[in-house]
Parts: sequence; C-alpha cells; structure tokens
Amino acid sequence: IVANFVSGLILLVERPVRVGDMVTIGNLMGRVSQIRIRATTITMLDRSEMVVPNKEFITTKLVNWTLTDSKRRIEIPLRVAHGADLEQVKDLLIEVAANNALVLDAPAPQALLIEFSDDAIIFELRFVVDFGNGIQAKDEVQTAIDQTFKAHNIDFAVPQIKLQLPEGTTRG
Repeated sequence: IVANFVSGLILLVERPVRVGDMVTIGNLMGRVSQIRIRATTITMLDRSEMVVPNKEFITTKLVNWTLTDSKRRIEIPLRVAHGADLEQVKDLLIEVAANNALVLDAPAPQALLIEFSDDAIIFELRFVVDFGNGIQAKDEVQTAIDQTFKAHNIDFAVPQIKLQLPEGTTRG
C-alpha cells in the first residue's frame, strides 16, 4: 500500500503518464483513463478497463506512446519484380501516401530502395500518421498501392524457390 501511495505521488508530480496517454506496461496496452493515489485505470483496446497498481508504473518497463509526440511512423515493405522502373515505383509510392487523408504532410512520405535481392527489388514506404490512425492508414495505403501498381503494370515479386535434384534422379 505504501509503495503504491508513494508511486502515485511520483506519477502525479513527475507526470510520466497523463490521462489520455497511450501506454504499454508489461504486456498491457491501452489509454490512461484515470490516475489516482493508489492505482491507475487503463482502458484497453478492447474497451475493457484494467486497474493497475501505481508501483507497476515505477518498477515495470513503461512505454508512453504519446508522452511528447502523438505521431507514429508507418513502414510498408514492398517486393517489386526486377525490370520495374525504379524512379516510377518511388514516385508512385510517394504519390499514393501523399494522397491519403490520414498521412501527415510533415515529415513528407519517403520511398526508399532498400535492396536488390535475387528475386526482388525491395522498397520501403515510410510515412507519419497521428497515433491511432496507423492501422487504417496502412490498410488504405496498401490497397491504393495495389491498385496503382496494377494500373501501371508494375508487378510485385513472388519469392522464388529453387529445387536442385541430385544427378541421376528421374521424374516418375
């Protein structure tokens, strides 16, 4: 009880979490809905509420997703077939992200060529959204990428599997 009380005072004075912050503590993730002297209430993503003793905020690893910045970077890796126009791919990726209402203008979206692999050219599209819009924005952008690539005849790369049979093996 004393540890929770002292931890509650620390939370109220130092403010490493505030009401409305999105936090992960241990394996729990949710929004802080109430801070009291003994315990803090977190509303989980499924809308259930978890009462967490305040000492957990001091003694357990805590991630505050919105303490100083409510923006999150989203990364979408893409495998494009060899032979694609690299500049066109980058331009289209940036255009798709920039045209999505959930994607923030600053910082501007980036399309990066990450690697040439044996069976694909690896790109990564990066953009920033307000916290809480990440999943929806990623869904919308990925759907738009698929439509845009189809319209411009750009193919996604499919991983290739090479089989090597020992010499003298016959097909039966």
